[in-house]
Amino acid sequence: MGFLREGVDAAGLCGGQAANVRLRAERRVGELLKEMARAEAGAARNPNGRAGKEPASNDATAALDDMGMSRQTAHRYQRLAEAEPREEKPAGGVG
Repeated sequence: MGFLREGVDAAGLCGGQAANVRLRAERRVGELLKEMARAEAGAARNPNGRAGKEPASNDATAALDDMGMSRQTAHRYQRLAEAEPREEKPAGGVG
């Protein structure tokens, strides 16, 4: 029984680390999506510095489709990028 319990504890630790890695990756994707949106907005401006008549949303939606990402997921990742990162607890609950 002790071996099984140790395996469960190790699996829980790995799962928590995986969740942290995933959260950091999702936050980074959100940052990249925001940078992409800023770049598209800058490209849509004409030489006079005014925004063009065509909205860039069609291009952005097409880019998300190409990546296989929904608008809802992209929005969620961008919100994660805006949020203050919480301090991570040390591995194993020590500290």
